[in-house]
Amino acid sequence: MSTSDPFMTDGDDAVDAVEIDEAAAAGSDAVAADSPLERLRRTYAARRRQAELFLPVPGWGDALVARVTVPDHDFTRRITGTPGTVDWMADFVAETVDGLFEIDGVDDDGSPRLTAIESESGPLRFNVHYADTVGLPEALSAREAVQSAFTIGGEDSLPVINVVALAEFANTIERWLGDTSRDIAEAIVPGR
Repeated sequence: MSTSDPFMTDGDDAVDAVEIDEAAAAGSDAVAADSPLERLRRTYAARRRQAELFLPVPGWGDALVARVTVPDHDFTRRITGTPGTVDWMADFVAETVDGLFEIDGVDDDGSPRLTAIESESGPLRFNVHYADTVGLPEALSAREAVQSAFTIGGEDSLPVINVVALAEFANTIERWLGDTSRDIAEAIVPGR
């Protein structure tokens, strides 16, 4: 065996075979606490908590601004329905919106000052407490809460979900989540 190849070794210098954990290789979540995979997961979770996007909810003016965060890696498993349908978009929005705020004036630098909207369970989200907080009579699921936030009409016309606004809102979130330039910029300049 030639020693000119840095990856090939003679018998005396041979590297012992590495035992592969088949469960970990198959995608099991069980890994050692000090493993590189677990360190990557912790780093991802920390970065996920730092990234946020504030997005006004269409039709609500300054009264409803969504704080969008990067959801955990399992969030797509919680979304039901066919991609592109109203139910799927509502689930997607409910999973990615981490809190609801209102614009309460402007800061000294001219940026909108956001105040968290409180509900009986803490900061308001699209969940079963959404209905009581905004004055709807019945408790709603997260999906129904999103759909009610995008419902228009009601006094002089039949209430309907503004599917176009919901689709544009979900698409804006999806583009933000998939923005690789943001990920690259964060890797080069942390905190960007």
